[in-house]
Amino acid sequence: MFTGVTFGILIVAAAAILSGLFISAGDVIFPNVSVQSVNLSGMTPEEAVERLTRMGFENNAETVSVTVNFPDGSGFSLSGNDAGLSLCAEEAVLAAFRHGRYGSFFERAGIYATSLMTPTNIIVTPVLDENFIRNEVAIHTQNFNSALVENTSYSLDEYSLTIIRCSGFEPASEDSVFSLVAETFRSALEENAHLVAYYTPPRTEPVAINLDAIYYNIRTEPVSAFFDPETFVTEEDVLGVGFDLASAMTLLSNSEPGEQIVIPLIFTEPDVTAEYLRERLFRDELAVRTTNVSGTAARFHNVTLAASFIDGMILYPGDIFSFNQTVPRRTAAIGFRPAGGFRDGQLVDMIGGGICQVSSSLYDNLLHAHIEVLARRAHSLPIAYLPLGHDAAIYYGVLDLRFRNNTDYPIRIEIEFDERNMTTRLIGTRTNDYVTRIESRSSAVPFQTIYRESANWQYEGQIYFRGANGAVAYTTRIVYNADGEEISRTHIARDVYRAQNRIVLIPPPGAAAMINIQDLGDVAPEPPPAF
Repeated sequence: MFTGVTFGILIVAAAAILSGLFISAGDVIFPNVSVQSVNLSGMTPEEAVERLTRMGFENNAETVSVTVNFPDGSGFSLSGNDAGLSLCAEEAVLAAFRHGRYGSFFERAGIYATSLMTPTNIIVTPVLDENFIRNEVAIHTQNFNSALVENTSYSLDEYSLTIIRCSGFEPASEDSVFSLVAETFRSALEENAHLVAYYTPPRTEPVAINLDAIYYNIRTEPVSAFFDPETFVTEEDVLGVGFDLASAMTLLSNSEPGEQIVIPLIFTEPDVTAEYLRERLFRDELAVRTTNVSGTAARFHNVTLAASFIDGMILYPGDIFSFNQTVPRRTAAIGFRPAGGFRDGQLVDMIGGGICQVSSSLYDNLLHAHIEVLARRAHSLPIAYLPLGHDAAIYYGVLDLRFRNNTDYPIRIEIEFDERNMTTRLIGTRTNDYVTRIESRSSAVPFQTIYRESANWQYEGQIYFRGANGAVAYTTRIVYNADGEEISRTHIARDVYRAQNRIVLIPPPGAAAMINIQDLGDVAPEPPPAF
């Protein structure tokens, strides 16, 4: 059993031994001291440098690298060489050698004693090219922030609507990314490996998107093309655009923050496209009629003047044409001249005489083109330039020719002259291949013979006017299909034309017949043909 004196002697002896060891360690690294986990205990600085070099301390920049990934999948990588990583063996050994060599003699001896029992691993901070790393961090951080959807948005291309939801992240911080790179390089250096780090910026709440507002903002109703009657230009059609709102809402509600949602657009063709309209407008000759304009020069002048007000006129579906509203009141001031025309069943000279040939030719076109006639009257007497039942009498304020364009397309009226021949045409769009024939049947209304006392009586049985039969005309439209089969027969009109009675002159009471009757002729000249 030790006494107090003996114990004291042991303590002094241990202290003497430790002091001796401490003093002997003056030129070597303390026990249990490592650098970057490489044990350098008891080595001189030269020996420690050699060992660290053998361990690849000077070449670690070639084997160490770091990758940083962002939440959107983008990222970048830096090797130790790229980052200017440097870990000098001499500097590391100097740090290890200095361990425990500060403070008083007893403090240093205490550290030495502790090192005998407790390992010490010295981590040397690597040298990095901060400017280079910060520049790389700035480029990739800015790229991430540029692609970051801070507010939900949408874009529209030719075929689809693309909605990009808010990413749910705040913009990345360059300082934070730099710190992450530096810290990861230190860890990679310790492990002598390639390490991957993930940078996640703070979260933010996605902004709600108003899909209804987007729908009504881009929705376009289809608009059919039409022919502008003022500019004579076919206005373009508008394609209808929209999307399935209910389906889009489902896609949006099931999407994640930052997700891109592609919604296909739905296109609706208008009822009438511009291409369709251009192909059909004024494509077909619906009806044509050529008549000879006989009579005096004044009559021909009146016919051409009336035609000039009508030629080129365009009627749109539903438009109504009125001859009397189109051709002004027939007056000399307008340029009309006196010529033969019917009035009260008689052929007389009248201002504008002859223009009924224009209205009658136009009416004949209407019969063949199946155009809806609203007002028309036949002449009181038969005419010579068209079949019975094909004429239309005109008298301003009393008789008019009116019709409606009951087709689905515009109609243009064309009237042209080739010397004394007048051709009227209806130009429009034929929607079937039917063939139309207008049938005119008539029965004669015999004239009567009447006797009229006249001071000009010359002889017994003297005829002043030979007379002409009237007629009752029945007009029928017959339609055949492309195979020549009759598909319809429609009664159009029943027209009555007056007979012109024969007039025989008789002498007044007490008159005697003249002797020289051969010089007068036995018949007075007949009136000119009816116009």
